Amino acid sequence: ELGCEIRRLDVSEEDTVPSAEEMREMVVEWPEVILCSGGNTLHALLRWKEVGLDLLMKESGLNGTVLCGASAGAGCWFSSLHTDSLRPDNTKNREHVLNELTEKELQDWDYAKISALGFIDAMCVPHFDATGTNGAKRAEDAEQILLEDPSTSVIGVDENAALVVVGGDAMAVSGDGKATCHVMMPLEETGEVI
Repeated sequence: ELGCEIRRLDVSEEDTVPSAEEMREMVVEWPEVILCSGGNTLHALLRWKEVGLDLLMKESGLNGTVLCGASAGAGCWFSSLHTDSLRPDNTKNREHVLNELTEKELQDWDYAKISALGFIDAMCVPHFDATGTNGAKRAEDAEQILLEDPSTSVIGVDENAALVVVGGDAMAVSGDGKATCHVMMPLEETGEVI
């Protein structure tokens, strides 16, 4: 009804990766929009680099294709990403992990800052207003990372919000009238995060 065609590209397993020619056609030549889903960001970024998808998405973006996503798929476009990818129950064999670990062990994890695709020079913090299963607030953890490495700007994206970047302009879009985006940076004089 909307007049659009959707194609799904799955590179998560060796047997789901299309040929280089097919992948180029799907990522560079065909789309007007590339939408990346959420999930285990670390796994996704490693796979994309392994199969060359990262370079194809960059080329596609430079050609004018809209690059977007949600959760991990929104953060992948930044130079770095605040992630829960190391959470014990966020693994490929999740059901086995859940059977092997106690509730306390499942809650014993830390957020991590990982390298992403580098199209936007900042660290993205998706779910900025959320608290992880470890009891840690993402916003507070991101602030700590910023204090340890003040060279990285931080952009937090609340749940129910979107960040739209076009060229050098950015704007926040709220899905519920309250959610927004946050820019965090340290004050040079005091080191305090604002």
